[in-house]
Amino acid sequence: MHICLSVSSLFACLLSLVPLTTLAVSTVVDGLRIESRESSVNLETGLREYTGNVRVHYQNMIISAERLEERRRDGRVERIVATGSPVRFDQRAPYQSGIRKAVASKAEYLPLDGTLKLWNYTVWDADRNQQRGKRVVYRFKPR
Repeated sequence: MHICLSVSSLFACLLSLVPLTTLAVSTVVDGLRIESRESSVNLETGLREYTGNVRVHYQNMIISAERLEERRRDGRVERIVATGSPVRFDQRAPYQSGIRKAVASKAEYLPLDGTLKLWNYTVWDADRNQQRGKRVVYRFKPR
């Protein structure tokens, strides 16, 4: 038995077998670019939730996680909370607060005052020294 497929139908068949890994959602607000596979918003509380391969880009920093909650006040991003073990924080030079990268079970960033909080963390500084702990707070230049 011979099965003949045209090139276009063969390509369509093969394409259907490949999982899609592209990001479905990209939001830019207050200089923060948030990317994820899915997002939702509670219109009563204003809480926005992003899930699946979440990445937050801000200035020279990137926070990566599986889940992120974003809260706004008066239209401005007040707080983002990233969870999903591990949460990753990366910063390109010039490093603020001496942090080059970090992994944690949870990260909270307050963009209005430049505060980054990490829980159950490991941090690598600009000289590649390592520090571990339960909770730490870093201050960056606020927006």
